[in-house]
Amino acid sequence: MAIDQPQPNVGAPAESANGLATYFGVLFSPGEAFETLGRVPMWGWACILGLLISLVAAIIGLPATLHIAQVAQQTAISQAPADQQQTMRDGISKFTPFMAPSIFISVLIVTWIIWLISALVILAAAAIGRGVVKFGNAWAVAVNLYAIPALGSLIANIILRLQGPENISKQSDAFVLPSLAMVVHGDAKLSAFLYTFNVINLWCYVVFA
Repeated sequence: MAIDQPQPNVGAPAESANGLATYFGVLFSPGEAFETLGRVPMWGWACILGLLISLVAAIIGLPATLHIAQVAQQTAISQAPADQQQTMRDGISKFTPFMAPSIFISVLIVTWIIWLISALVILAAAAIGRGVVKFGNAWAVAVNLYAIPALGSLIANIILRLQGPENISKQSDAFVLPSLAMVVHGDAKLSAFLYTFNVINLWCYVVFA
């Protein structure tokens, strides 16, 4: 009499997906992209491309960034007491050679910080909605979602480069993307706040939600 032997459980093969296609899918078909990330939390390509786009945007916008910094420095010097102005000029001249490298390093560091904060926000939103989300999934969504603000930064810096840094006389001149800041004039702090509601960020908010 033959006795049936128990067969070993063979798990289904792990699902694979195209990380590069999923990253750009966030731009054109976010629903499908996030559904894929829910099953396969990929972030390798998203990390590489996010950092690369951010660095390219920083390089393109470097003349404008340096010019804005110089305008701010001159304003600060003019408002300082006369006996301190030369000291400030000396300090600025010493730091000037390191300004560009520090901008690129800051871009790399800030990008990782943005990803971490975004992942924590996703976890908090899931907890409020009584959902269960692992940090790995939240991190993958955050890094891939960054495709939208990275693209926005690239577009904004291209516009600034085409306009020419010499046309920037104050911080608000760098607010080149259509935003709510276009409806106010003269209030620098309010303009900076309202600029966060530009077309790229609004797109990102909707996709994030």
